[in-house]
Parts: sequence; C-alpha cells; structure tokens
Amino acid sequence: MKVILHIGATKTGSSALQNFLYKNMRTLRSMDICYPDLGIASDAHHLIAASLHPSAHGIHSKALPNTPQERKEQFHAYVSAARREAEAMGAQTLVLSSEYLWWTFTDDIYATWARALDGTQVMVYAALRDPINWVPSSYIQAVKGGEARSLEEWFDWSIKTRRHLLDFAAILSGWRKLGPQTEFALHSYEQLTAQDEIFANLLQLCGVKRFRKTDYSWNSGQVNPSPSPKAIELLRSINKSDMDAPSKGSLRKLILTHLAKKKPGISWDIVDEAMTQKIAAFYDPIVERLLSEFSTCDIDFVRGYHSQAPRVAKKSSWLAQLW
Repeated sequence: MKVILHIGATKTGSSALQNFLYKNMRTLRSMDICYPDLGIASDAHHLIAASLHPSAHGIHSKALPNTPQERKEQFHAYVSAARREAEAMGAQTLVLSSEYLWWTFTDDIYATWARALDGTQVMVYAALRDPINWVPSSYIQAVKGGEARSLEEWFDWSIKTRRHLLDFAAILSGWRKLGPQTEFALHSYEQLTAQDEIFANLLQLCGVKRFRKTDYSWNSGQVNPSPSPKAIELLRSINKSDMDAPSKGSLRKLILTHLAKKKPGISWDIVDEAMTQKIAAFYDPIVERLLSEFSTCDIDFVRGYHSQAPRVAKKSSWLAQLW
C-alpha cells in the first residue's frame, strides 16, 4: 500500500486541499483512496501529527493525552487504525495530511513514523512557494493571530527563533530519515495555482488519471483566506493597541469576517527592494541545499532553476529565475 504524507508547506493551499479531501472522503473511497476519518481537526489529521509534535499537542490538549508516552501510544493507535481502514476497503493509497508535519523533528520522531508506516511505500508530498510570496504570506497569517511587528522585524525574529519553520531544505531533508525508499513529490505552489492543479496534482499521485471538477463536492468560498491590504493595516493597528487580548481577538474576527479578502494568486505588494534582498540572502543557500539533496527528484522548479541562466546580478538568482 502507498502512503502519501502531505506535510505542507504552510500557506500553500493546504487548508483548501484538506477541506477538499475531507469533503470528498466517500468519493475518494470509490477510487481506492483512503483519507481516514481519524485524528481529524479542521479537516486535517492534526491530532495524529500533534501526538508526536513537540508543541502542537498543546493546541489540542482536550483531545490528546497529557504525557509524551501516552501521546506516542495514541499516535500508534491512530496510524494502526488508519492502515486497517485502508486495508479493509482495499485502498491502493492512504493519504495523511497535516501542516504540523512541516517541522524539523528529532531523530526519534522520524523513527517512530518509520515504524508506524513499516511495510508501506511512503511518499512525502509538499508544495513549495516562492519565498518572496511565502514570507509575507506567513507574516500576514501571524498578523491574523495578533502579531504587531513589521514584516522586517518579524522576519528577523523568525530567523533567530523559528528558523526550523523557514528552512524548507532542512525540513525536507529530515523526512529522508524515514528510509532510503522514501519518495518525494515536490511541486511549485505558483505553478499549481496558475494551472489550477492544487487538487488534481495530489489525486494524480494517488492514481487518478482524469480529474473532473464535476465529480467532487466543493466549498463555496476560500478556506483560510488572506486579508486585503486595508484589513492588514487595521489588524496591525489593533494588535499594537492597548486593548485587552479578548477585545483584540473579537475585533480581529470582525475584520476578517467582513472586510474584503486578497484573491488567490495575487502577489503581495508589501515587500520593497531591501526586503527582497534580505529574503533572497537568507534563502539562496537553502535553495542551493535543496538542489544538492533533491536534484534527482522530478521537481518542476528545480528543472526551471537549471534551465534558466545566467545568474542575475544584484537580485536573487532563484527569485528572478525559478518562478
């Protein structure tokens, strides 16, 4: 049996994809694809992933055991049940999805995943986004949650304290510890959205040869949409104010509910040239590592990187050429 671990990245349409998979669970069963209704939170397998995560378990404290050992046992129970469900229905592919897997874990956690998936063909699936869009999008997500700093201040802080979430080469390299037979399917978020293939791409990896939208149920609106520039300004003003936390939260919810949303595929205009250079300086060596470690994979933006030359002076070689 094939197991696809969808690990993210964050802000690459993961919530929309999870909503689609959960909403079409029965339809997928008829295609020999199992998206198990186990360990679900917000349409994703967040409880399964959070069981081993060093911090995410706190977000789901009411649904998960208190001690690490108990959570580890719960993890094995979840994965075993998911495998049994897939085997009972004769599924060819089992899909597990959670952005909590977008992390650099300790070796024992990868080993636990490897033991739980022993005897299956594992594929790690991820969409990677151009950091010139991904960094501000991640920042806006933080603003939605109460972040008051500027983009540059937040980015500097993230490099110092949350580098493990920014370094996608290190994150992907970590998942190679599942074993030498682990496959990787890595794709450009920009290309997937431009070709309207966010959903079709994953289903093709599951063996679906023809994707027709009319065969599936769809959410009527955007899932986890980004706020408009005007809404961002209001959110930051609220976050920087002296109001108490509950009041700030209520106002943010009001703004996010009623003000216009940014349309998918539209680039952010909050990144000036200096910020572009700062993002490029941080990500150039990360992309080089990605190219070095995953060059044998069939990665669309790696092909683009190698086919575009020469390097562009005073500008990120890959920001200018990859996308």
